Amino acid sequence: MKVSDVMTENVFTVTRDTPLRLVATRMLEYGVSGMPVVEDGRVLGVVSETDILFKERTVPERPTLSDWLAHYPDDPPRAKLEARTAGEAMTAPAVTTSPGRTVSDAAALMLDLGIDRLPVVSRGLLAGIVTRADIVRAFVDEGDVVALVEAGA
Repeated sequence: MKVSDVMTENVFTVTRDTPLRLVATRMLEYGVSGMPVVEDGRVLGVVSETDILFKERTVPERPTLSDWLAHYPDDPPRAKLEARTAGEAMTAPAVTTSPGRTVSDAAALMLDLGIDRLPVVSRGLLAGIVTRADIVRAFVDEGDVVALVEAGA
């Protein structure tokens, strides 16, 4: 089964200048947990609930240089803490996939990278999005097809 078989073609997107509060509002409105950030149909990045969650973090106090050096990798990215727009908060570059890639390859990529969605890009332009939910749905639907074949339907 190919990504094109399970992807959502009508994708909710934002631009890099979309205010982050509006992005959050749209995510809630549309019932999605992330949206590609696009410009002229090209995917620049993805802004997700995780990116917005950084807004609730604060920069930890590091009283000494050794504290700062020892814990620096654990600190939240300052740019995400201060982000006001989708472009400032997004994760970029976006990890993408193509419509012809197999669903199992897309699932493996999501698992390996710990991501929940992959914008689907064809000829450099956004063609759709595939999410973990799409892959779970395909798994269930494929099981229904297998059950029908086994039952002789």
